[in-house]
Amino acid sequence: MSPLLREGDEVLHRLDGVFDIGDVVVAHHPFKRDVMLIKQAVASDDHDRVRLVGTNPGQSTDSRSFGAVPRAAIVGRVTCRLPASEGAP
Repeated sequence: MSPLLREGDEVLHRLDGVFDIGDVVVAHHPFKRDVMLIKQAVASDDHDRVRLVGTNPGQSTDSRSFGAVPRAAIVGRVTCRLPASEGAP
């Protein structure tokens, strides 16, 4: 599967932390708080932890390597992708 986002793409997202399973979300990395992740929320458990998976599993660092993240780590859901302009740096 090819990645949903390419280098230079930008996303718009809601900042309310509300999302559904299946949504692409923006979340804080569980070990690097200054790093933001864009992943698909694929499952949640009874302990308010959410499993995040990249849309390109062969090349993605996600819950398969760092485990489920706390629901509070999720900033919001992606609402729009803005493709990079051709010829943009």
